[in-house]
Amino acid sequence: MQAGTRLSRPVRAYERWVARIPEEYARAMSGEVPAPHSTGVDESCLAVMRYCQSLMPLAQDAQKPMFLLKPAVGAIGAHLSAVHRCRADFQRLVEATLARVKVWAKGEIAAEAVAGR
Repeated sequence: MQAGTRLSRPVRAYERWVARIPEEYARAMSGEVPAPHSTGVDESCLAVMRYCQSLMPLAQDAQKPMFLLKPAVGAIGAHLSAVHRCRADFQRLVEATLARVKVWAKGEIAAEAVAGR
């Protein structure tokens, strides 16, 4: 969640690092080096989170998650828009995670794991 984003993509300074994530994750999980690909086509990618640095101090002071900040704690103007984007990012992450859990619970992924994949 540290890479900055512009127009739904990481800023150039972080683009190289974000592009390495799928390959490094696959290497760590399976020990194999897959063909390089982007997070946009990576089946293991649950979500790409935006950089919410400006929300962190507000969230820490309010002792609330960044996606639940309200104007009463200082989330006004551009900060409130960032809260809405942050909430949408986390919502996509939760939905993708739940979809994976449902698939796993049905046994489709569990059977592959037992088979040694």
